[in-house]
Amino acid sequence: MNYTHRIGMQAWLSLLSLGLIFWFIINNSVLLFKLLAIVLGAWLLSLAIRPIADRLARWQIPRGVTTVSVFIVSVGFLVLLGTLLRPVILAETAELRQRGPTLWQTVAHQAVGTQLGQAAPTAQSMVNAASAQWETVVATAVGTVAGLGGLLLNLLVLLFLTYFLTTDPTWASNLLWSWLPQHQHARVRVLANAITQRLTRWVWAQVALSLFFAIVFSAGLWFMGIPFAFTIGMVGGVLTIVPYAGGLIGAALAVLSALTLGVSSVIWVLLLFMLVTIVQTHLLAPLLYGRAMGLHAALALLALFIGAELAGIVGVLFAVPVAVIAAVILHELQGAFNHANDPNQPSDLQSVDGLDGMEA
Repeated sequence: MNYTHRIGMQAWLSLLSLGLIFWFIINNSVLLFKLLAIVLGAWLLSLAIRPIADRLARWQIPRGVTTVSVFIVSVGFLVLLGTLLRPVILAETAELRQRGPTLWQTVAHQAVGTQLGQAAPTAQSMVNAASAQWETVVATAVGTVAGLGGLLLNLLVLLFLTYFLTTDPTWASNLLWSWLPQHQHARVRVLANAITQRLTRWVWAQVALSLFFAIVFSAGLWFMGIPFAFTIGMVGGVLTIVPYAGGLIGAALAVLSALTLGVSSVIWVLLLFMLVTIVQTHLLAPLLYGRAMGLHAALALLALFIGAELAGIVGVLFAVPVAVIAAVILHELQGAFNHANDPNQPSDLQSVDGLDGMEA
């Protein structure tokens, strides 16, 4: 009787603990999501830096020096990009302010007789509408500035965590092993190796896609005679780290620059952007995702859609890495299930990516 009573108490305590955990997760979901995004972002950055740090470590260059150097070079590149982008925005804004009303009236005049032409607003009505929205714009700007402090703090935490993950690769794995029973270490080690190697390939696949967009888009804009072609192409290439959204920002900058030349230039810029995007999305991305990560392009696209719906830009940024992690875990679960039905089949990921004997 006492034994049964003790089992019942343990069951109720387990349910109570589970309920408290769910309550904590629900009430702190925003904080936990932000923490998870920072940890995952730091992990991905460390995976990008680690091959460089490993190679330089053979030449007796400390990992910490390599990591800090990569940080400095990256920040310097972003500052240089911002410096190059500033005159682009100022010049395009001044040009559009001078020629915008005339250009809009020209487009509206060419569309006369069509439904688009009949519905097109006048330049004065556009100015009035913009003035009416001025208070909203100011309020949004104030909120953006207020959130800048939190963003900088998150970035600082991200960089520190990236530094520790890169300089001491065994730190995270030792922490993981301390939470797991000894008999699970071998299986989890193989699983972690598969995830790490595939995510490393994803990081460098993103770098390759960004370089492709920057080089091809810049060359196309330069060939068309679009002002600030190389700056716009580089900005678009850097921003393509956020799939689709980053490329659209680069296209928007190119369209603004092309507007100073005329409507026909805008059309050619849009055609160039569509061509580059089609090649990048339907040729290069499936090739890189399929061969490097074993992830079908359709699954990557579905992951991007789900990530955008759940978490916006942050969800889009981390959608494919999360999909890669899920695919590896599902592969392991499938292997365990097959092994349970047929003991002659392997139950781990030893055939995946040639990861036998590697350390996490």
